[in-house]
Amino acid sequence: MVDGKFPVRAAGVVILITLVFWLVLESGLLGPEKTFRVQQAASNFIEEDIDSDGKTERIWVAEGDARRPSWLIVLKDGRRYVASERIGALSAGFILPKVWEIAPGKKTVGAWYPTEGGGAAIEMFTFEKGAFFQLGSFFGEQGAEVVDLDGDQKAEVILFSTNEDNPAELNAEVYTLRGRKYVFDASLSGGAAEIYDRPTRP
Repeated sequence: MVDGKFPVRAAGVVILITLVFWLVLESGLLGPEKTFRVQQAASNFIEEDIDSDGKTERIWVAEGDARRPSWLIVLKDGRRYVASERIGALSAGFILPKVWEIAPGKKTVGAWYPTEGGGAAIEMFTFEKGAFFQLGSFFGEQGAEVVDLDGDQKAEVILFSTNEDNPAELNAEVYTLRGRKYVFDASLSGGAAEIYDRPTRP
């Protein structure tokens, strides 16, 4: 004879397993490729060959919430998970995936996002052999941009802040790429706020 309680117990076990799986899934322990369903909004990914292998990658931001971090994710062929990096610790809103050409034939991938108080943050990585390598993480109290400031075909990072002596004006710090890191450049920082006209951001 089959115990009449068996179906009830089996259903209870199934419910328990499902609940545990859901909790693990929501916690992020399995990694972003398992945690996030790959259902990207059209406004939140970029498709580009970022590692010069002749194949297009999809760079996607999976935005978290109060319980889960945000991730920058690279997919091959728009669907196959390759790599991910936690981003957006200071984010006060949307996080935009970005691809910057920082030198002829050299691209970086990363994110630009607004922060509390009207500032902006930039996180930049090279993507090589299926992995991220950080070039720098930046915060500008009054904004941040990546642009070729001096016409040398290499992009600089500009961080804007309020001028304490004259709040109506801005100060600018400029960082240039040296090897695999962006470093502060005092010579370019001096007049950057005057010669560079910042674009309007959403």
